[in-house]
Amino acid sequence: MFKHHPWRMFSKKSLLSQPPEAEAAVFLGNIEKRCRDEVEPLPSIYEEEISRLRGDTWNDDMRETVSKIPTFDGCRGGLYYQRSKSLPVLPQTRDEIDLPEDFKITTANEEFLLADDGDNDRILLFSTNDNLTHLAAAET
Repeated sequence: MFKHHPWRMFSKKSLLSQPPEAEAAVFLGNIEKRCRDEVEPLPSIYEEEISRLRGDTWNDDMRETVSKIPTFDGCRGGLYYQRSKSLPVLPQTRDEIDLPEDFKITTANEEFLLADDGDNDRILLFSTNDNLTHLAAAET
């Protein structure tokens, strides 16, 4: 992946002020930052950013810059690596699941983790009392 300055925001005007390789690196840096900061699918982020380049100021300089940007398939691994930096490591077993307190209640401050039982065959039961009431009242 290119070296870049993630704090520098991409603008169409800036694409005309530096060599195409440098601007392509800045462009990819912005995509990488979005991959770390947002939960939108990575192909969508890539396509949105590429679409921004295809706007009103399309010219030969812009075309040359775009030619220096790899396709999504060409930078997929790097983008997913950036995404992985912001995601917690997934537990491999149920024993490794450690839920923070704010995951055990709803935003309305209702209990959400109703059961956490078992040693070898741990079972986690998520619901609210209202949801259980609706379920119990449902016709089968």
